Order: sequence, then structure tokens, then C-alpha cells
Amino acid sequence: KTASNLKQNKQAPQQATRLNPTSTTTMASKSATCVISVLKEAVSRNTHPTTRYAVLATIDYLEKARARTVVVRKVEENPLHIVFCTNADTRKVKESQHGELCWYLGETREQFRLSGSISYVQAREGTAADQTRREQLWESLSPAMRAMFDGPATNGVPDAFVFAALFPDHIDYVSLGESPCHLESDWRTGNVWSPLAPCGAFTPPPRPEDHAAS
Repeated sequence: KTASNLKQNKQAPQQATRLNPTSTTTMASKSATCVISVLKEAVSRNTHPTTRYAVLATIDYLEKARARTVVVRKVEENPLHIVFCTNADTRKVKESQHGELCWYLGETREQFRLSGSISYVQAREGTAADQTRREQLWESLSPAMRAMFDGPATNGVPDAFVFAALFPDHIDYVSLGESPCHLESDWRTGNVWSPLAPCGAFTPPPRPEDHAAS
């Protein structure tokens, strides 16, 4: 090879795209935006059935991590919560009051990690309104999905069928699209979400053991 060819071959390789939470495009389009708006837009732009699958992680009574795939049925507001369903016999119903949902929306290459408390409504539990929501969720399922639940039923809904909802208090957002970014938002007093900001901008609350040691 000639000297000129060797010089050309020594050019620095093209750098891989990195998450840049301070890029001009990203900050203009995402930061200072309500996370609910970003989530709703992402959900509306991802229409393939597989984008409804998300991974729910919890900690069991032995303090071991557990993760499983759930199907996101609805995203509702006031307050924000993610609706899914499960079986009354599953471990998460008996053990989990808190968890994190990792939801990757592949068509737009966006990921939401929503952590918070989990609420379950089983047969003959909660208010009349809770049971109405449980029955409506049951009616929305496909025949194939309903076939997974059997046993005794109340008002036409199997007792094993459980309405579940995750109420997030912190959301971690990653975009791997045209303007990669890593942002986060947390639930503030006053029933509002903080504007999306670069990851690491929030100080985590002190752990219980930190209070005990002080």
C-alpha cells in the first residue's frame, strides 16, 4: 500500500452513538417536558402488539429479585398508573407491594422504567368501583386469555382473576432514537411530576438504616 493509503486507513473509527442528556436537540424536545406526555406519545407511536409486553421486577420475602413478563393493558392518569392482570395464585400477589416495570417500546426505541407501589384487586375485595374496573378489564380480554383462568367465578369473573396496577413514583426514561438521551422524573408533593431532567439530577431519599444511624 502507498503511504497515502496507509494514512487514510489510520483515520479514527467512527464513534458509536452515546447517550447525551445535554444535546441541544434532546434538551429542546424532552427536558422540561412532563413525563406523562412523553409516555403517552411513545405509546401512541408504538402499535405493534408485542410493544405491550413489559418486564415487572419485584423482591420476594427472601430478598431475592424476581422478574416476569406482563402485558400492559392500559395507561391511565390522575394519578398515573399502569394496568395489567394476573392470577391470584402467583407469587407477586402474595409478596409484592412495590416493583419496577421495565417497558421497552421497540418501534421508537424508547425505554421507560417505572418504579412504585403495586395495587391488586381480587374477587370480593376493594370498593364497588374497584370491582367494576376488574370486571371491565376481564371483559376486554381475548377468549384465549380468558381460558387461562378457571375455577369458581363471581359475577361471571373467575375468582382467580386479579386486576393489578403499578403507581409509579419515579420514572427513568431512555431514548435510543435519533436524539439519544437519558432523563428521569419523580413524583413530587402536590400531585405533580417534576419536569424531565438529565439522569442523576435527583437526590435519592435516605434509606431507613440511615435514619436509624443518625
